[in-house]
Amino acid sequence: MSFSGNYRIAVSAGELSGDMHTAMVVQALRRFNPQAEVRGMGGGYLRGAGVNTVVDSERCAALQGLNIPWLVIRSLGAFLRMVKLLLFWRPHVLVVTDYPDFNLRLAKIAARFCGVPVLYYIPPKVWAWRSGRIKTMKKVIDRAALILPFEKSFYEQHGFEQTLFVGHPFAYTLDPAHLGDFSKDDFIKSLGLDPLKPVVALFPGSRSGEIKRHLKRVIAGLECLRTSRPNIQVIVAVAAGIKSNVISAEIGDREWIKVSNGNNLEIMRCATAGLLKSGTCNLEAAFLGLPFVCFYIPPRLTEKIVRALATIKFSSLVNLIKADAVVELIQDHASPSRIATELEKVMFDQECRRRVLADLKAVTAELSTHDQYPAFDGCKNAAERTAKLTLELAEKGGLRHNLKRSLKAFLKPYRYQFFGALGCMLLFGASDGLVPFLVKHVLDDVFKNHDRRM
Repeated sequence: MSFSGNYRIAVSAGELSGDMHTAMVVQALRRFNPQAEVRGMGGGYLRGAGVNTVVDSERCAALQGLNIPWLVIRSLGAFLRMVKLLLFWRPHVLVVTDYPDFNLRLAKIAARFCGVPVLYYIPPKVWAWRSGRIKTMKKVIDRAALILPFEKSFYEQHGFEQTLFVGHPFAYTLDPAHLGDFSKDDFIKSLGLDPLKPVVALFPGSRSGEIKRHLKRVIAGLECLRTSRPNIQVIVAVAAGIKSNVISAEIGDREWIKVSNGNNLEIMRCATAGLLKSGTCNLEAAFLGLPFVCFYIPPRLTEKIVRALATIKFSSLVNLIKADAVVELIQDHASPSRIATELEKVMFDQECRRRVLADLKAVTAELSTHDQYPAFDGCKNAAERTAKLTLELAEKGGLRHNLKRSLKAFLKPYRYQFFGALGCMLLFGASDGLVPFLVKHVLDDVFKNHDRRM
């Protein structure tokens, strides 16, 4: 299928991961349709892909801690600028990625007031909680591009059938053919560790609060493991936006624990096993063939709220695709002794390692598939399939735009007659409703006064 129109495409990505995934879609769009113009909300990845970012999402992402008033003000300003873009630039299609509370509201504006088709890439996790959002999605989303295989059946069960599973982005980006050469020994040595000793990849989270909450108990578990396995070493991954000193303060003078910033994939590729907080890093580990233990220690109040609202059994995305593929240690189950026991199994019990690795391979095989759809022919990855869906909707938006323009051009020579006829219709409609009111008085005289002459 060929897409050659000069399409105007609006995009909205409010977080780092969404910025990265949307940038890959835009790069694919450029290959399929070099004339397409793309504007919207995004960060460095989208700007690098040539997008005119009328809203810089990184300004909101930079606000943390007690900056809630500024965050609200900036988010409102970003929303209003995106609405202005939709109203005055008149894009042929709007592509929104993740960031549901912002993007669902923007999709409402696009669909209801601007007549712009909407594609949702990586839609809200309504299968986990707040499933009522499906009602809004059915009204305002023209197409949803899914990255998890079980989502499609969930949406269809709830009456939303405009979905296609495009495969997971990691199936392409974490393919060994695209990762490049990597020296495990050199990387471990660069951190001052011994490449001949086992390494644990520790991913404690992406927010300062949860990192402090996790590290104390996790380090106690690692200390417990070192009583029986004194040669283990640990590399702690520092998430984007987190200062290393937050982690270093918890580590203290433990020389066997090292901190690495911005090298998440390298840490996983050199590790023997992982101790990972539940989240996207679980899928990264699966694609990189790293057996791991998943953990999460939420605040007590948060846990009660989530348990009341959540509709899923597992915390790890890996287990949602293949039940019990990895061990999950949540809240009180993440005790130091249990952490040590489960981590020792995936590191040194060969039968356990083989089982976990086989399950992870089954998970990645499922994530590497996609729905069969004519436009997907020849596409190599999720980004290209999403780009094809975007151009399909842009064509639909272009037809809608051309229809309006044609209708406007057709009516222009007859505009005075048209508005005159419209005025007559309004006058007739008003008088038509007035007749019964006028006749009422005559009929009242007939029946009340028994005046036959009336």
